[in-house]
Amino acid sequence: MLPVFYINLARRTDRRVFMERQFAALGIRAERIEATTPDDLTAEQRAVLPASAWGQGPSDMACVLSHRAAWTHMVRRRLPAAVILEDDVVLGRGFAACLAEDILDRSGYGLIHLEALPRPILLGSRSRPLAGDIVLRTMITTLNGAGAYLISAAIAAAAAADAAAPLMEVDRYLFGRGGRWLTEIEVGQAVPAPCLQLEFIDRAKTGAAASDLSAGRRERTSNPSPAARRERNRANLRYSLAVLARRLRDPATFFSRRVEIGFSGPASTA
Repeated sequence: MLPVFYINLARRTDRRVFMERQFAALGIRAERIEATTPDDLTAEQRAVLPASAWGQGPSDMACVLSHRAAWTHMVRRRLPAAVILEDDVVLGRGFAACLAEDILDRSGYGLIHLEALPRPILLGSRSRPLAGDIVLRTMITTLNGAGAYLISAAIAAAAAADAAAPLMEVDRYLFGRGGRWLTEIEVGQAVPAPCLQLEFIDRAKTGAAASDLSAGRRERTSNPSPAARRERNRANLRYSLAVLARRLRDPATFFSRRVEIGFSGPASTA
């Protein structure tokens, strides 16, 4: 079984309990990664925020550094792959089956998005079995969200060492326009997805669904420098060219519609 890491703030014991109960019900042993907070940022880290082409704020950077801690941890332990979760993720049907150690070898992907999101995405026309009725399809366009993903050691090591990562939101960096990986590799999307962030179930965002990041995100840089704007334009161009290249490799996508990635449904604990 692949190792599972979940990112959690020490003060959010409600979220820790929420995740640990799910792991126990599914018979999964997961390791907690202490989340970074904006207060943990050094003066040097804060000083580079104005260079962000994406209006990165302290909370966004802290979130990236939390994921970087997970990437670094798995690399130091020489793990071939791992599943990374945020602490507000509902684990659905098929999640445990996605932890098979040969998943990456069978799928051919080094990065797999495991999260359902109510936003349209264009997917590749070909599918590969993942677990049960869950299949993998290539992400043609962006689907921001870093609540649940499977990552190989090679990509984790590269991401942990990438100086550009802290300058954009982690979901953009991994799965979004302007990020590194949608322009460099084929990224897999689980369909239906076995994970869903709690906020899409508890719309009032109470209890464990309440976020610590919302207030800090109001501190985002609203007026990036000319150099940052030029970098954003270059990143957008790279993304557009990568999308075109993927569609040319899979011509059926020129006739496809964007779809929303659904949730696989509640996990069985029987």
